[in-house]
Amino acid sequence: MSHIIRRFEKKFVINDCGSKVEDLIYSHPIFFEQHYPDRVVNNVYYDHLQLNCFYDHMNGCCDRFKVRLRWYGLDQMLNDQIALEIKNKKGTISTKESISTSSSHCKNIQLQLYQFTQLEDVLNLYNIQYKQIIFKYNLLNMQASLFNKYLRSYFVSRCGLVRLTVDRQICFSQISGQLELNYPKIIFEVKYNIEDQLIGDKAYKQFNQVQSAFSKYIIGTQMVHD
Repeated sequence: MSHIIRRFEKKFVINDCGSKVEDLIYSHPIFFEQHYPDRVVNNVYYDHLQLNCFYDHMNGCCDRFKVRLRWYGLDQMLNDQIALEIKNKKGTISTKESISTSSSHCKNIQLQLYQFTQLEDVLNLYNIQYKQIIFKYNLLNMQASLFNKYLRSYFVSRCGLVRLTVDRQICFSQISGQLELNYPKIIFEVKYNIEDQLIGDKAYKQFNQVQSAFSKYIIGTQMVHD
């Protein structure tokens, strides 16, 4: 099943300081409240051998995308609850297309990260209906390039129109698992639908923080290949 979201996503980065995080969230005039329990997010990012997605971002391409497999929980093995996500950025608007696994087909599948480096192999195994997506985004011959995990907290404004995620305990590693590096900062991301731009823009500005073009894929790739 495919699900598409179009929205604004604005980020800022702060040092890992617990009291400041709490103050930023709970003193905000839009009244953020926790929406879901915290959970660990796992991602395997895919790119072409020439790292086209990476360099499109680094070169400031206004129409770019990134590809990842995502699942939740402490287990670093791919399990039966993964989703293929393609995030496309055009100007200031982000589009996320998410395609879930066919859970009845892949029940009890457990794979180590290094076992499937080719994106098409993984999608075939998990019975993800991806043929149109492959050609739509030119995903042919993509290979796993980075593993990333972090702890995510979820908040929503009292009016229900603005969402906030806070990511901490961020780490990156090569797919082989031979190198694992921690990223010591915390990422705030404010998300809101296009039709809610006025209230969303105002909520973001009220944080009084400098907006960042932060990308976990870009930072992680730079760290593990440095």
